[in-house]
Amino acid sequence: MTVDGSPVGLTSTEFRILAILASKREWVFTREHILRLLWGNEKAVIERTVDGHVANLRAKLGPAGGCIRSVRSVGYSIKV
Repeated sequence: MTVDGSPVGLTSTEFRILAILASKREWVFTREHILRLLWGNEKAVIERTVDGHVANLRAKLGPAGGCIRSVRSVGYSIKV
């Protein structure tokens, strides 16, 4: 993946979160929904795990990371 022509190395989880958010722009995905789409019932992880992955994703995307919108007490979406 590249941002402004520069390569960006994402983990598979970060990439999958980005793909989930991009699949329905302006849709707000709850943390629980993101976890279910990522791992189903296979892993016992807490919802705040998503926050850490999104923070890393934003940092790696640099200025483009601003397109990931936090919806307080709910989850995340991508701004168009």
